[in-house]
Amino acid sequence: MRIVQGAPVTWDPVIATTKCLTYINHAVWSPCSRFIAVVLESDGIQILDAATLEELVWLDVGEPSQEVAFSPDGHLLTWVVKWASAIMSLDVQTGIEVSNVFADSVWPDGVAYSITHSKCKTMIGVLFIDDPYNAGSTHDSTICIYNIHTHTHTQISHVIKRLAHYSIWTHGDCIQFATLGLGAINIWEVEFTSEDPPRQIKSLPTPNNFDTESLPLFAFLFFPPLSRLAYGKEHLLNVWDCQHSKHLLNPVAIPGSIDMMTFSSDGCFFACGTTSRDIYLWKESPTGYILHQIFTSRAGKDCVPSLSPNGQSIVVTELDIIELWHITDPTITPSSVLVPAPWYDKYFILGFSPDGSLAAVVRWAETTVTVLNLKSGVPQLVIETGMKVSGLGMTESTIIIVGDGKIIVWKLPMGDQVPNTRANISDGDQITTYDYSPFPEWTGTPLASVSPDFNYIAVVNHSNTSTSYLNIYDVFTGEHLASTKGQVDGLWFTPDGHEVWASGREPLYGWEIIKNSESNLHVLEPVDQAGVPLRGCPWKSSCGHNVTEEGWILSSSGKHLLWLPHHWRLDQERFMWHGQFLAVLHHTLPDAIILELLEE
Repeated sequence: MRIVQGAPVTWDPVIATTKCLTYINHAVWSPCSRFIAVVLESDGIQILDAATLEELVWLDVGEPSQEVAFSPDGHLLTWVVKWASAIMSLDVQTGIEVSNVFADSVWPDGVAYSITHSKCKTMIGVLFIDDPYNAGSTHDSTICIYNIHTHTHTQISHVIKRLAHYSIWTHGDCIQFATLGLGAINIWEVEFTSEDPPRQIKSLPTPNNFDTESLPLFAFLFFPPLSRLAYGKEHLLNVWDCQHSKHLLNPVAIPGSIDMMTFSSDGCFFACGTTSRDIYLWKESPTGYILHQIFTSRAGKDCVPSLSPNGQSIVVTELDIIELWHITDPTITPSSVLVPAPWYDKYFILGFSPDGSLAAVVRWAETTVTVLNLKSGVPQLVIETGMKVSGLGMTESTIIIVGDGKIIVWKLPMGDQVPNTRANISDGDQITTYDYSPFPEWTGTPLASVSPDFNYIAVVNHSNTSTSYLNIYDVFTGEHLASTKGQVDGLWFTPDGHEVWASGREPLYGWEIIKNSESNLHVLEPVDQAGVPLRGCPWKSSCGHNVTEEGWILSSSGKHLLWLPHHWRLDQERFMWHGQFLAVLHHTLPDAIILELLEE
């Protein structure tokens, strides 16, 4: 063990960040919320100050550790050493090792995922799980009991079928755990010292749409103190009150895939990570959970959140980065709180006119399109389309809007026409319908992109099997020309309109639209990924501007032009460039933001 002073920490107005020596397996809060134990992938455990992320203690455990846990009073820290088949405990106040249990002969298969201490702190239970990520697995698990006072394995083990939560917990003199039954979650308990089989003490109902056969163990989370069940399915997040058989968070769509979930110790807060950089935080109310804050991590994708027991802070880990966020005090003024837009799950759709004088913006799946005059900064035209918009495109004189199976063209106001001109669907100059009835499995509002030459629209929609379909239509006739499958989240055409490119779970990929002159048929031919357009969506500035990870916008010569707030520092997919204009399209903002960067 060593004590370290002055560990490097970086701050901005809201967040503290520190970088570890190697990758992080997971982080655990102490019961008092003053310390964080960080399990590293190599051979160490760090104990950090939870207020500053400064390293206080380094434990050189000698072997990679799997799981770590504080005792209920926070005095003991116990961890499992995988390759040495050992359980070790440390007195956090004195730094003295108090126990070292070697149990190679009775070490079960699987990975240690949970440790719980007895009330007297002399015994611990360790949960080992076999193949926890496999959907449809029986999730066979074993609880082993160890005596850390006598440094021995008690020879007591309990095999569990259909575990409902990757954790065990202490209740009085017993260990409790939850299993899955038919339409129910069953609660079991067994005394630490008992060799008798665990006994079922309670059965709680699950919601009707909770299909355990298709969910891996980590796709749902059971919160024992209040018997709450959180689970994600097809980008929809749910929180279910098992005791009162009601939803506390009705199914809500989350952009990106739902990742790790966590409750505060009193259940007042619930947080969910995603495969993007966003961490969503809900707060309990009399009617259920309501969205409280959205954190945008700087660390990267696949962040893992962990709420402090007192509900005042949240840490996020990703690879070798730890970030500390303070949960906003709800008593402070709304102007100082990060307030998400009402439809925070809907991204912005934005297009520029080729000459850069106008920009059109709408939230995906909403109906009102606003055309802005970029010279004056005021709306030039407001169109109530009467349909859920999925894409748009612009020339100097027209705007084309796609939605609900329609392609509609409006003329743009020219010259000194009065700002805030209003239009609706009856003012459209051309209305074309495109037919997607051959795809009955499509669900929700699609995503569309219009080719710069106005010849094609590309439409993407997910099916009820989570498969994306990319389809090409003729703008003027609505005829379906070609289609393919792929995991597509973002979509755009190259400037010549001959290729369509997509972003998704895999690296960027594209297709060339090829028309056979003899048969008049169109096909989509995959394009070599090495040929990805440098301008992207465009995600790169044609004027040489750049945005650093620290949030600075740099000119082509490297001059610092503007610093972006931390929650604007996003993946490049959330920026859109057009000449000297930069659009920030993060879905948590109440409006899209367009910045004009003046030349040096």
